[in-house]
Amino acid sequence: MRDGVAVVKDYFSDEQCDEFKKEFHSLESDYGNKHNLKGVYSTQPESDVRIFGIEKISKYIKKNFFEDAFFRKIGECYVGEKLSLTTTMAANISAVDGLGIGSGAGWHRDSYSRQFKAIVYLTDVNKKNGPFQYIPRSHLIKNILKVNFKLKRKVPAINPRYTKEEMVEAASLINSDVKSFIATKGTVILADTRGIHGGKPIKEGERSAITNYYVSLP
Repeated sequence: MRDGVAVVKDYFSDEQCDEFKKEFHSLESDYGNKHNLKGVYSTQPESDVRIFGIEKISKYIKKNFFEDAFFRKIGECYVGEKLSLTTTMAANISAVDGLGIGSGAGWHRDSYSRQFKAIVYLTDVNKKNGPFQYIPRSHLIKNILKVNFKLKRKVPAINPRYTKEEMVEAASLINSDVKSFIATKGTVILADTRGIHGGKPIKEGERSAITNYYVSLP
């Protein structure tokens, strides 16, 4: 993961992905904008429906995704530290006229601390239905400092966000480019979320995914 991101193809079967998606859709109406279980909440804008903490209400997702030891092992080998799995988030983005801003609502870093996430596509993802995007090597400290200095960003900052124009400038500053992750369902993307990333604005269809969020232990 020298570039801050890696792909594991066909990690989950079609049947597992279909079951993950079924679980998510069976719960989204029950937990839409409700906070009736600690650690579980849903955001439901028209084009980007999410449930954070879904492992608390789905035994299948908890057993088969949240508790997957491979993701944590890879993450800990990568960061060189013990990781804490904070939550699992399931999401479905869909093409809606006038919206389609993309998963994550634009370009951003999750933070400047050591963080890592594992994303599984539950649907086939092409260039038109919102693939995950990442600027390779934007996670490196030297490149974070270079981008922040040129864009006059103050540090520390939580969840720093970037306009499209700033994203283009940041990629140019570190001699990188935007990489879009087009893949079949069951593919897992492992990413250092200090790097600049986002979801490409969706133009047609839908994209479903589940994400584990890991942070370094203090």
